[in-house]
Amino acid sequence: MAEWETQAETWIDIAYSCMHTPLLPKYQYHVLDRCLRGASDIISCETTQVHSNTASLIQWCKHWSHEALCQYWEICEELTSVRNGKPPTHRQICNARDANGKRWFTCEHEYPIIIPKKGVRDGGWTLRRLRNWMWTYSRVTIILNSENDRLLPFTEDMELAAKRYSDAGIVVCEHPQHTRKQ
Repeated sequence: MAEWETQAETWIDIAYSCMHTPLLPKYQYHVLDRCLRGASDIISCETTQVHSNTASLIQWCKHWSHEALCQYWEICEELTSVRNGKPPTHRQICNARDANGKRWFTCEHEYPIIIPKKGVRDGGWTLRRLRNWMWTYSRVTIILNSENDRLLPFTEDMELAAKRYSDAGIVVCEHPQHTRKQ
């Protein structure tokens, strides 16, 4: 098992175990949320380089929407021009802002993390079921804010979640920068 896989598994284990502590439910839910998001970040990036914040996730994430990737290359060309032919770094492109100062990219789960949180908290999920769900469904995709506006904003239903991306016209691909990081 690679180190990033071990770290993700550990986050999942901690998430599950917190529900069997004397913490008040509101604190259990907070720990559960943070741990599942931490595991999702690592699984999505396949590296421990990622930190638990949006900028880091955008920089290290493996899956991007086709539209976000096209925008990425447009930003690269624009910044190269502004910089008199000097190409920007991957990080500079990921951190670029639009004319209104808003980040171009955001992070979105096709299957919302509320699903395993409720499964563990209220649905009697086992640790095995939680692990299986996280490794199968918890990957984040980097999308444009305009794509995010087209997404069904929230669902706890797996069948509806399975259609969130297709209904919004989001096509997922692998960012070529990810391959170079390996």
